Amino acid sequence: SITNYFRYLVLDALKYRKEHNIRRADMINLLMEARGLFPSDSPKSHGRNWTDTEMIAQCFIFFSRP
Repeated sequence: SITNYFRYLVLDALKYRKEHNIRRADMINLLMEARGLFPSDSPKSHGRNWTDTEMIAQCFIFFSRP
């Protein structure tokens, strides 16, 4: 149930920010830029496509580190 909650939390945040064009200087915004959901000043990462699972995993690692 914790995994499902965290998955919903991340995907819902991504969806809400995309729909409302919300940008902040945080981890979620960086991941959205990497995925191509928001334009970025940095060069593209060789056309890499991030899956939902990879995005969730990156957020989990970020939040679980002390």
